[in-house]
Amino acid sequence: MVKTIHVLGLSAPCPPKPAEEAEKFFRDKGITVSFSCDPARYYGKKDHLFSCDSIPNRVQAISDLLEGRTKADLCLSLRGGFGVLETLDRMPAQLSSKAVPSVVGFSDSTAFLTALFQRYGLVSLHGPSFLSFGADDKIGQRESMWTHLRELLEGKKQIFSSTEMEHGWGPSQGEGVLVGGNLRTFLSLFGTVWQPKIDGALLFFEELNETPFEIYRSFLQLRLSEGFAGIRGIVLGDFLNCLHPRSLGPTLGEVFEEVFREVPFPVYRGAPFGHGPVNKALPVGRLATLSPAGLELLD
Repeated sequence: MVKTIHVLGLSAPCPPKPAEEAEKFFRDKGITVSFSCDPARYYGKKDHLFSCDSIPNRVQAISDLLEGRTKADLCLSLRGGFGVLETLDRMPAQLSSKAVPSVVGFSDSTAFLTALFQRYGLVSLHGPSFLSFGADDKIGQRESMWTHLRELLEGKKQIFSSTEMEHGWGPSQGEGVLVGGNLRTFLSLFGTVWQPKIDGALLFFEELNETPFEIYRSFLQLRLSEGFAGIRGIVLGDFLNCLHPRSLGPTLGEVFEEVFREVPFPVYRGAPFGHGPVNKALPVGRLATLSPAGLELLD
């Protein structure tokens, strides 16, 4: 049972009102909330460029988490935006504590979740951030996301059911280790020491506000840098507002058709995760199977 949540600010600051609403959402459930920084102090300011706090302070928050000084049942990223990449080269070389709470986030947090798995073998969850629970017009969605996240933490195996996504291309079944997140952020790690290993992986991707040609370029980069041969499957979530600004050129659907029509692994689309209204959690670093029955954990 989650009784304490620590909010980890690594990326952009929050607007004050949604931050207050998110804190109230959890306090109404009897959950104690703590913060690595004031979530709204630098909102609309340029003190730390695009981020919610200084680089040293954010690195210290990461060290506190990984060295066992952060006492919480669950750690939620504050929000997405930008900032995680500024901290990665200062992360501890080794994990000095086994008492690390589960970390949940998405968008810019893709880089942090990937780094946790690549360097330390830590399983985390791609899912709603603290800010995701701060919109008062999404009470039903907030409850749905929280219930799904809590059930995964308590041992639920099914991530997405057969009705929550559809088969798009390739064979119908695959098995591998779940790795992924925001497409552009994931690819920003390529060519660095944090480059994710995708051989044997079930990849999952979502995106926001990228044009179809930018999505096409991203998947071409993935194919050119690692090749598709070792991939065991891909799950596509929300690709929100991924349109040409003047409705010109190929559509996102046509891009997907071009990229995936001859792949030797299953590709499913429409899964409820990403920047859409419902961002259901899925683990990073756990073995799963992808089939017409859905996406389900195996370990």
